Amino acid sequence: MGVDLPNLNLYQLRYLREAASAETWTAAAANLGVSQSALSQGIAELERRLGIVLFERDGRSRRLTPQARDVLAYAEAVLAQTSDLARHIARFNSGQAGTLRVGMIDAAFLYMLPDVIERFRCEHPAVDLRLVVRPSTQLLQECRRGDLDVAFVVAPDGELPDFAGALTSTVVTIEQLWLCVAQNAEPAPTSVADAAAIAQSGSEARWVMYPATSRTRSIVDRGLARHGLAAAGLGADVAAESGNPGCSARWSNSVWAGRSCLSRLRPPRRTSRR
Repeated sequence: MGVDLPNLNLYQLRYLREAASAETWTAAAANLGVSQSALSQGIAELERRLGIVLFERDGRSRRLTPQARDVLAYAEAVLAQTSDLARHIARFNSGQAGTLRVGMIDAAFLYMLPDVIERFRCEHPAVDLRLVVRPSTQLLQECRRGDLDVAFVVAPDGELPDFAGALTSTVVTIEQLWLCVAQNAEPAPTSVADAAAIAQSGSEARWVMYPATSRTRSIVDRGLARHGLAAAGLGADVAAESGNPGCSARWSNSVWAGRSCLSRLRPPRRTSRR
């Protein structure tokens, strides 16, 4: 069965350490910023709680008793650990330490933020950076549950779903989406009218699109519909889906020789801004 220590506090341990190291108690009290009587009362209270004598008189001075040396070693260890804890908390509160859980879509991870991530790790080596790459919808759900601290997601028209104030957001960048065609396909459209004419001509080129459940896909579908291109048949025949713009660019250019809508982060060789 353990033995409970009396109700000690850090001030008492600091009094003991300073009284033991200073040449006189007057100097110790000055170092602590208290009166000599306050120091004497603090040491007397510590002795009462411990049930041992800490100092004995040696002429006009005081010296530690043998049994007080173990108490002093304990006090110094506790005060050192307390200082370490205070430094750690200060670094944590200032963002220089702790764990940071960040989620991002793959486009941000591959094209937008690699340099930012590397610089952050160099500037904040004590921060345990945890990264996950997932679709926007899943990232938002994890943020709402508290599984992530911050997430980089796609927000149509800059708006996030209504989570009853559970999340706050800021716009990092606004991407342009480009209507892309394969190098060996029909001439690249230079306007919405050109794109509609190509669709109405009966061209059978197939599409490589973002996944149907992704937020970027919803932006593409809304854009095609807003410009009347969905009605003209653009985007109807989807041969493959990928959330990675690099894969979509390669697939649309070489595998299916078709079309895609991609961001400027991964520009194809022949593009027409939508």
